[in-house]
Amino acid sequence: MSNNRDKSVDCSENLCYNNINMDNVKLLSIEATAGTLGVSRSAIYNFINSGKLKAIKLDSRTMIKLADLTDFIESRERYMGCLNEI
Repeated sequence: MSNNRDKSVDCSENLCYNNINMDNVKLLSIEATAGTLGVSRSAIYNFINSGKLKAIKLDSRTMIKLADLTDFIESRERYMGCLNEI
């Protein structure tokens, strides 16, 4: 009987779990997102539910891509810039 651990795995495309570089993981939890923006968790869920902030579900966790958080912040800055011109 062969043991699965003995099999070689090709990780050349960086798809192998053991070779994940944590510097490349760009997901934030709801808590981390709220802390970054200085708002409550409820505010983050309100942004998500209103479609202003994109989120993904990983199993039972709701996560925010760093790129989507950046887009969200930039869209708020553009909105505030427009208000300042009035």
